[in-house]
Amino acid sequence: MDYSKIKIIIWDLDDTFWKGTLSEGGVDAIPENIELVKTASRHGVINSICSKNTKDETLQRLNQMGVQEYFVFPSIDWTPKGERIKRMLKTMGLRPQNALFLDDNSQNLNEAKHYSPELMTSEPNIIKALVHYYEEKPESDAKLKRLGQYKVLEEKEAAKSEFSSNDEFLYACNLHVEIHEDCSSQLERIAELVQRANQLNYTKVRSTKEELEKLIGRDDVKAGWVSVYDKFGDYGMVGFYAVDTIKNECIHFLFSCRTIGQGVEQYVYAQLGYPKLTVVGEVISYVNNDVAPAWINQAKELHSSGNSLERSTRIKILFKGPCDLQGLTKYIKGDCDIDEEFTYVGKRGNVIVTQNHTVSICGILKYTKEEKKHLIEKNIFMDESYYDSHIFEKEYDVVFLSSVLENSIGIYQRRGTELILPFGSGMYPLTDKGEWNRYLYGEGRYDNDQNQFTEDFLKRFSEEYEFLGTSSPQEYISRLDFILSHLSQKTNLCILLGSELRHENEQRPWMVDREKKHKIYNDALRQWASSKGDRVRLLDINRVITRQEDYEGSINHFTVSVYYKLAQEVIALLNDIAGEDMLKETSRAAILQDFIIRKSKEWGKIILPSGIFKTLRDYYHKKEK
Repeated sequence: MDYSKIKIIIWDLDDTFWKGTLSEGGVDAIPENIELVKTASRHGVINSICSKNTKDETLQRLNQMGVQEYFVFPSIDWTPKGERIKRMLKTMGLRPQNALFLDDNSQNLNEAKHYSPELMTSEPNIIKALVHYYEEKPESDAKLKRLGQYKVLEEKEAAKSEFSSNDEFLYACNLHVEIHEDCSSQLERIAELVQRANQLNYTKVRSTKEELEKLIGRDDVKAGWVSVYDKFGDYGMVGFYAVDTIKNECIHFLFSCRTIGQGVEQYVYAQLGYPKLTVVGEVISYVNNDVAPAWINQAKELHSSGNSLERSTRIKILFKGPCDLQGLTKYIKGDCDIDEEFTYVGKRGNVIVTQNHTVSICGILKYTKEEKKHLIEKNIFMDESYYDSHIFEKEYDVVFLSSVLENSIGIYQRRGTELILPFGSGMYPLTDKGEWNRYLYGEGRYDNDQNQFTEDFLKRFSEEYEFLGTSSPQEYISRLDFILSHLSQKTNLCILLGSELRHENEQRPWMVDREKKHKIYNDALRQWASSKGDRVRLLDINRVITRQEDYEGSINHFTVSVYYKLAQEVIALLNDIAGEDMLKETSRAAILQDFIIRKSKEWGKIILPSGIFKTLRDYYHKKEK
């Protein structure tokens, strides 16, 4: 087995990664295995899981071991492993010959080889040799950039299922491709990419670092490297090319597997003017003389011209908030540019929610760069993208915010400063030692958003911060006034109200009676908005939520039909602001598609009989009438 070819290690868990069987009782960590996961990650090797277990219980145990954040695309259920591993590798854009599957059960290993013949497999006895191998090699990714990039892909893949077509998803990603010509400054990384890239390496020329240095220094060679970012995150360097300008022929033309299926290679090829390209061996995607994909660099950025801004006639919209806003944007189409700033998964694997709380939005302007950096570095429930936002940078026609975070999230002030930040439920202060087990171990079934809390962190936080409680309606309105005063004068602000219909099945203490809090804050917002004229609008969810069946597990989560109806309200509001019908809704078939996608996740594979869509469509059409 050639260890140098390993790009991903896929772990079985029971009696492989840890001692014992989780479903039969307690399991014990194996320190050597935990260290291998961390060491391999620092060498740019990704770790994943293929285990027969219950997912929530498994992730909780990994969290307690302090290692969950090092795994991406975990496959944890009770189905056979062979097909799962094959599907996992395809989703991640990795080849079986670059993957190692570790399992104590030879039957599982043989099954995996059946579905992926080139897959490397082994029982756990190889682990000591792997540890020694990585210990002898210098670390190539000490900052875990590759792990972070795959976490971005993981989040992106999860979001993809929400769209009815791949093209629709690609347009929604707001993909940006940038070409850089300063190759000398990135020579080390380019050389690594040249050696590693396979599936999108068109010429298969494996130049050394020294050979590349000479190549890019030639006057008759045009060379550049490619970077990509989208609304999910920054992928860093993903491609490299070198073109002989005399022959107009590609010497190098290659891309990372992370870009598969996004059209990046076709975009770059078009930008280069379609030079001659001799493809050596197989590649997963071919380029041609077609135009560049329209979904790449589609958003027209605003250009400064003195104190004015150039803008198109398309209506520009920002949706910024948690999941109650996130579900409706896919039903809006038309002459518009939509930016989305929603809940996301940070590079630590934690769920970042509170960047869209008004405390954090105000902090974008109120805090210095150094103060933001301090807050991000010291608080594990934040990350480096926490204060990144376009809300005060772009000249939007409408900014949508949600009110549901404001009445429940705890607020903390750093002692001796004006710095305040939001996190977690106001019922369970981080500074109250009696509540620490909720954050450390998830006691009381409390969801800490996958944050890896330690007792040392909680002690330090309690010493440095004072708990202020939750926002009062007056404090919330005051921050909205600040935000409104710092938006462009042409920007309308629209607030989504919380539902006032009780969620009868809610048992979680921190969510019980939430509808009463919503009513208090909604009334304050209605009074405030009435004093602001047409510049402030309210989007009232209570015109749409009428029954318990409209909820999807929480008072802040709704069925697709609710989001569809809410989108219709948004479209009417936006067309009113624009003064013309610039937007329209997607077809009602989108509701059916979303329903099938959502239910297929719950039920597993569905075999649809012929004519089912027509039958369902007719049924819902009659019910709607």
